[in-house]
Amino acid sequence: MPWFPADNARAARLINDIVIGEETDVDPDGSYVSHLDLYLRAMVDVGANTRQFDTFRSMARVGISVETAMVRTGVPPHVQAFVAHTMTLAQSGSTEEVLAAFFYGREDIIPEMFSRLQKTLPGARHDKDPLRHFIYYIERHIELDGDSHGPMGRELLDNLVADSPQRNERALRAACNSIQARIELWNGTLSTLRAMRAA
Repeated sequence: MPWFPADNARAARLINDIVIGEETDVDPDGSYVSHLDLYLRAMVDVGANTRQFDTFRSMARVGISVETAMVRTGVPPHVQAFVAHTMTLAQSGSTEEVLAAFFYGREDIIPEMFSRLQKTLPGARHDKDPLRHFIYYIERHIELDGDSHGPMGRELLDNLVADSPQRNERALRAACNSIQARIELWNGTLSTLRAMRAA
């Protein structure tokens, strides 16, 4: 309601800033783009097939459940498990659980993870470079998550759990579970890549 601004303006600012960054960031050419579409553009640039995801998204858009759409499109079990964990938390987690999972499972680790990846990639030298959008995607996440979203998320979480050992315990458990879910996602991805190379 327009007459009742958020009680916690700092939390509202973080959430709004994340939504703006994820859904309407600026692309390398100065146009607005979601991070998802920027990532898909990067996949197309390097010749990766986006058909499976496009089909999944089409199913979800018409109301097919995420779980059913993943099964119907043949999403690997390790990806299904990660998405199911994320969706369950988003739909039924407490505020501290969601914030802890968001901070520790994403914003706190992504800048370092992407910085390491960035060092293995050549810089995008020109507009036709097939890695141009991928490198830009990585740079934006390092910048946004490392400089603003991460620090704001940590501050909000610390303030939220400061006076409650129970909330702090729930937050820590959610953080550990989210990190474990990400580890299992990457281990599953690595196993898939190794199996593809062996074949």
